Amino acid sequence: MQTVGKLAARAFIDDPLFAILEPGRHAYYEDYEASWIRRVRRKFLKLEGRIILAVDNESNDIAGFAAWIREGDDPAADRWRDEGGILKRMITILREKCYPILPTIRQSSASLLPHSGS
Repeated sequence: MQTVGKLAARAFIDDPLFAILEPGRHAYYEDYEASWIRRVRRKFLKLEGRIILAVDNESNDIAGFAAWIREGDDPAADRWRDEGGILKRMITILREKCYPILPTIRQSSASLLPHSGS
């Protein structure tokens, strides 16, 4: 999330809105950048948050991102939240991709992963 926050800080440094909201952003760039890192962590680790990363194929560096938050309390918003935020999706990926091979590598490692149905 730190890289995404730093990218956002660079992307919005000359934005007219942030000229008003954060007038000292050039003089205190480290503070401005840190505020973006906190903002990204706070907003997009929620169940309602989604981030898509653009990754450079050669360097594997994050080159850009798209991020949004689903608001509301209608059935579609409920389904969105039920899919889970980034942490829930990471656990799902670990279960689907890593869990089947872990017991063969080391039985004790498998006990560290969340179990299905819990």
